[in-house]
Amino acid sequence: IQKTLVNFKRYCEAALGTYDDRGEFHPTLETLDSSNAGSALMHIHALHEIQLEDFIFLSKNSNLVLNKLYQECEIMPSMELHVKGNQNDIDLARSTISVYEKAMSNIDECLQSLYDELEFPSK
Repeated sequence: IQKTLVNFKRYCEAALGTYDDRGEFHPTLETLDSSNAGSALMHIHALHEIQLEDFIFLSKNSNLVLNKLYQECEIMPSMELHVKGNQNDIDLARSTISVYEKAMSNIDECLQSLYDELEFPSK
């Protein structure tokens, strides 16, 4: 579950580097390795698989947080298709930035929820 979420976050970070001017050292979609390249649809499908197959390992809270991430990212595949169909529209590409940033924030929330559930003893 963690690996799927981290890969999705890396994908979103790379999309930000592609659609925004983040500097030459920021990752872009072209720099992702083959296991993480693809599209938002690939990552959203992986989230859906987690919901279907691994739900028994998730608390009610983690399941809700994961479902929130899934629902808020459902628009991403259509958004990406629209951007690719209008590659010369820089403003359209930049309009996607908030969607990727929100997805990254939701991914962090999912990861924190999963970590909290491990209930490691505090110091």
